[in-house]
Amino acid sequence: MLEIPHLKHGAKMNNIYNNNKNQQKVEKNVQHEIKTNNSNESIHLSLILASNIFIPRSKGYPIDQTINGFLKRTDGERISYRTPPLDLLTDFPLFSIVISKYQREKASKFILTEYEIYKALGRDKETITSTGYCTRFKKLKESEITIEVKTKGIIKKYATNLIIDFDWDEEGECFIFQMNDMFLSFFIEGAQYERIYADKYKSLGSGYAKALYLYFETMKFKNNLWAKFNENTKLKERFGNNIKRNADKNSKLKKALLDLKQKDIIFEYFSYKSKNDGEQICKVYRDGDSFVFDSERRDKKKNDEQFIDTELRNKDKRNKEIRDKRHHEKNDTSNQKGLRQQLEDYNNLDSTIIPIPLDAITEEFIDFDELFSGEEDHPF
Repeated sequence: MLEIPHLKHGAKMNNIYNNNKNQQKVEKNVQHEIKTNNSNESIHLSLILASNIFIPRSKGYPIDQTINGFLKRTDGERISYRTPPLDLLTDFPLFSIVISKYQREKASKFILTEYEIYKALGRDKETITSTGYCTRFKKLKESEITIEVKTKGIIKKYATNLIIDFDWDEEGECFIFQMNDMFLSFFIEGAQYERIYADKYKSLGSGYAKALYLYFETMKFKNNLWAKFNENTKLKERFGNNIKRNADKNSKLKKALLDLKQKDIIFEYFSYKSKNDGEQICKVYRDGDSFVFDSERRDKKKNDEQFIDTELRNKDKRNKEIRDKRHHEKNDTSNQKGLRQQLEDYNNLDSTIIPIPLDAITEEFIDFDELFSGEEDHPF
């Protein structure tokens, strides 16, 4: 029997077993009738999924460090945490298995068998693995989180460890857990929760794709058919803390997005630079309908822009024609005034025998020098 200092075998262990059988279900403090239906589902606080509590870690990463972090997810939600390094390959799946059983049992103390763990993870049973899980559960027990939720102008704080307590009954081949009520689905009023599916999570090949899957679930694409993310401050920040070179982050991001698309978790995505600040933006579509709708919307917008551009060019052309006509008319008026003055001057000459009527002026310019340049054209 593995003895853990905080919970020894004996009277206390028996008490947990006996109380678990007859324990009154934790009173529901929820606003929704949404529940965890089976071991494939677990409902998590959005703050935990969006934060860097669980991130991709390289093989053999040190576990004797302390991670301190903070995240303000929305104006009304924030989380601070102090944890050992937790990964997405084993730590998060184990946490999800515990959460799922807790939410189905709705009892603060409950039993989780080794068989349930191996089955959920899709792994073969090995004694040494169960011992290793004790190390993993110990890290979860040492992980401290504080959640602040603002509702109706009032800020409420909730502090707990990811696991309050646990013990391993080697002979009984099971674990006994004690959990905080805040991990019951929708327990905290005003906090957001997400339903995570274990089969989808396990289908993803890398920790980077798993990290994006959890992050995208917290977005919900609320009231939108798609979502836009700043690749540097959002997506890479979610999984790239342990990657130094930006080129490596870009490569991991590209592969992770492709993995999500191939597993039908997202339908489509594309990257572009924003017009205002040149930041790299990733636009993600959750389903095909949203992609088709946005494509049609963008085509319509493009056609509208082309139509407007054509109309503007036509308008400019018409305006030019009007300006040219007015300029021509102005020149004609000026020419006619000059011609009239020439006729008046000619008629006022003492040598003029036959005056030219002023109403003989036309739009065509009369060159008097040309008209009377030859002696043979002179009336006398």
